Amino acid sequence: MIRKYKLKTFLRGLFLEDSGKPSFSRTFPAIVIVISIVWVTFLILKNGQMPDLTSLALYLGAILGPTYGANKIATGIQAAINGTPAPPPVIPVAPNPYLDNPEL
Repeated sequence: MIRKYKLKTFLRGLFLEDSGKPSFSRTFPAIVIVISIVWVTFLILKNGQMPDLTSLALYLGAILGPTYGANKIATGIQAAINGTPAPPPVIPVAPNPYLDNPEL
């Protein structure tokens, strides 16, 4: 029961914005990647060999990159219209034991 709740919470956080609305820039890539995995699996089963994945990587980059960028631009424009500043990007920082503990 707890695992099911954690998975549901994880998936909600993965596909929803902080406001609780569905995120197109998070959901669309997941759908495209799942479709691509199914397509490559079908090709492997049909032909008996791995296809060239370079074209798939270029396809995913050409499809997913502009949609993510367009969503970020739209967020910035919406923030400018509303008069609120766009949130700054979150940069994850790993803890550094040498900086956090000067005795080391």
